[in-house]
Amino acid sequence: MNCSIYLSYAIFRSSKLMDIFALILSLGLISSEFGCSNAYGTANIFNVLDYGALGNSITDDSQAFLKAWNAACSTPTGTPKVAIPPNKSFLLNPALFRGPCRAKNIDFEISGTILAPKSPTVWNQLDASQWLAFSGVTGLNVYGTGVIDGRGNGWWDQSCRYHPQLNGCTKLAPTALKFISCNESSLRNVHLINSPQTHVLILSCNDFDVNNVTIQSPENSPNTDGIHIQFSHHLIISYTNIASGKITRIRSVLSSH
Repeated sequence: MNCSIYLSYAIFRSSKLMDIFALILSLGLISSEFGCSNAYGTANIFNVLDYGALGNSITDDSQAFLKAWNAACSTPTGTPKVAIPPNKSFLLNPALFRGPCRAKNIDFEISGTILAPKSPTVWNQLDASQWLAFSGVTGLNVYGTGVIDGRGNGWWDQSCRYHPQLNGCTKLAPTALKFISCNESSLRNVHLINSPQTHVLILSCNDFDVNNVTIQSPENSPNTDGIHIQFSHHLIISYTNIASGKITRIRSVLSSH
């Protein structure tokens, strides 16, 4: 029997005012129905906490995020979802979320806060242009009410643009969020702040939707453009608020919209 049949039977028995045993049995069967419903509803949800993330803003949670992503990406049915829960702040070192994934669509829901490392030295021997990136994923939906905080102050303080006399000043700094070859995908409702450099890069993507995204950084932050679009086609950007640096802009290179 499936869960709905159990529930119907339980209600029928209690409505006939059977003995106490029957009533207890009915309540037990109703509880079982709710258990079945919850199990079904969360079968394709991959909460980063279940993969070792702490969300204490101090411990690097990037490996837990990658484990949750790999588990979701390898799920062949339904729409698997990586869930970043609310009321927690997750420190992530540079991370690349790779595709292709097995399911037709995959969700990445940000309800909490994702924090970049404060110190640029974390990027030593790494690609200094990249913090968080998705590559080769079709049907990707990144959304949520959470925040992606690039904590770019450390990079701004050593920017060659504002500190040309500084020994070891840097011209290149990380883009907060990159989408590389992600087709039929979207970025919705997320709040991005304080990227070390450009906030969002959409590169070599087709059929991409940006909706209701907020991008903010201080007026004196160097080169913190809102969105860069390169070699991409069929993009829609709507209801998006960009207030980053002295120049607020969306830059496009060889793309069609």
